[in-house]
Amino acid sequence: MMAKKRNPAIEKAEKEFYNKGCLFGFEQGVEVSRVASKMLFDQKLEELKGIKGIGPKTFEIIERHFEKYLEEVPDEFTKVV
Repeated sequence: MMAKKRNPAIEKAEKEFYNKGCLFGFEQGVEVSRVASKMLFDQKLEELKGIKGIGPKTFEIIERHFEKYLEEVPDEFTKVV
């Protein structure tokens, strides 16, 4: 028994919707990761304030040093493979 041939227009539409869904999911994952990493970094930076021997001046130096890491960095991977 031979399987019924599918409509190429329907197959194309299904692939497009699937790819758009994957792309949307990828973009959401990137954004969630950014937010989570910034929250973790901020938390760890704040914990340094409570360590004996790290005063306001030392903390300021650490903040300035890591400031460039908190800037927006362009993504190398901008599309789903």
